[in-house]
Amino acid sequence: MKWENVGTGLATWYAFGMPLYDLIHSPYFKIKSTGKVDGDNREELVRIEFDHLTDDSTQKAFRISNGYLICDPTSHWALKEYGGVTWAGELYKGQVEWSEQVDGFPQPKRLLISIKNEKLPKNTEFHLLQKITDIQTSAPRELFFLSYYGFTEPVFETGWLNTWMKYLLSGLACMGIAYWIKRRRAAAAG
Repeated sequence: MKWENVGTGLATWYAFGMPLYDLIHSPYFKIKSTGKVDGDNREELVRIEFDHLTDDSTQKAFRISNGYLICDPTSHWALKEYGGVTWAGELYKGQVEWSEQVDGFPQPKRLLISIKNEKLPKNTEFHLLQKITDIQTSAPRELFFLSYYGFTEPVFETGWLNTWMKYLLSGLACMGIAYWIKRRRAAAAG
């Protein structure tokens, strides 16, 4: 089964649905081993094997055993591949394909996530393919309007009483009430 949708431009630094920084700085992140592996283009990559065995029931989605990260140290430690066994016993694997680099930072092109559950019938495997849209600085202005996509544009009306005027009137009302209370107390005391 495959789904295609727009993904995040930070896919090269996200693993298991969380930022890579948060994963490795978690108190549950325990490195088991590290080593060098060769990439597809004969580049030297680093493989980090780990466990992230959280006991927090609200964080069970981030419980990963026998996990691994394959990063490129020459490209700001961007991910090429990651995987592990989830809390539900599923074999989870993510592969990031890069398009080009901008200022030394790889830009994600495609993210393929594969989830295989041994408890389901044989040969049942789910795939999630995210095509990362390229960020274009020269995008036409029309793309930023709802009418381009067939929706009506909202009409925002501003009244004669805008926010700062409401604060001014509220302040004057408070000062009037304070003055009235002060005069009342002075009359009662005097």
